[in-house]
Amino acid sequence: MREPTKIKLLKSLFSLLFIVMVSMITWGIFSGNWGRAVSYIREEPWLLVTVVDIYISFFVFYVWVFYREENIFSRIIWFLSIVFTGSVAITLYILIQLFKLKKKETVKNMISGDSDE
Repeated sequence: MREPTKIKLLKSLFSLLFIVMVSMITWGIFSGNWGRAVSYIREEPWLLVTVVDIYISFFVFYVWVFYREENIFSRIIWFLSIVFTGSVAITLYILIQLFKLKKKETVKNMISGDSDE
């Protein structure tokens, strides 16, 4: 697959994931019971395992963000965003990086943070 096609596909995919997560969180806020959900997590070991697992994944992703971002303020903002909004911040960060790619840059440039120039 040609690189421009890959980048367009990734932009579409992460845009869709971003919209899905924002929609799910909005639905959860207006339809759910936060207190009851927290008590379920404490009572059911597998729910707690899932929460711990997802936060470890958030941290792993943040290591990449920390590597790419040189500004301490930016690192702190992204850390807090990932901790409090999870996949919303993650998909947004990836979208921003995809849209920052210059014409001749590749997904590898995005991942490494290195520019072809």
